[in-house]
Amino acid sequence: MKKIPHKKQQAQMAFTLIELMITTAITSIILITVTGLFITFLASSYKIRLSQSVRESGNQALQSMVTQLRNAHSITNCQTGSITFTGPDDQESTFFEENDQIASSSALNGTYYLTNGKTGSNSLENLEFHCYPEEAPIYVQIDFSLFSGNSNLRSLSSSRLEFNSGVTLRNN
Repeated sequence: MKKIPHKKQQAQMAFTLIELMITTAITSIILITVTGLFITFLASSYKIRLSQSVRESGNQALQSMVTQLRNAHSITNCQTGSITFTGPDDQESTFFEENDQIASSSALNGTYYLTNGKTGSNSLENLEFHCYPEEAPIYVQIDFSLFSGNSNLRSLSSSRLEFNSGVTLRNN
């Protein structure tokens, strides 16, 4: 018996349209997810840096005020938004709000700012001093808020922190 030669069919090496569509869809979903995660990571990182900047600026200003008030001889004027005191050098100094910043003014040093203003994108809110001179050592309560970023508090590009401390005058 003689064999009849069969033509071998060549294997088809192409993809079907459905396979290509499924692969494209899965790849697109993965890329969109990865891109979203990356953008969220960058925004969160920015928010953390912004909060650290606000915290450092506020802590530095608060520490400066506490140190100067602790060494003051007397409080000459205590209003809600400003405080004037006589320092160890017998010069009067004042802490007050100016241009959305905490300012310190004295005859010796002039006026300088304890917080970064709008150029540093930190804005001061609600600077308050409360003095309790009826007690033997004078006690001063300091409260303020620093805000940085846009006006939407829930935004990833804003940060608002409250600062407060109390100090007793040593040299009165």
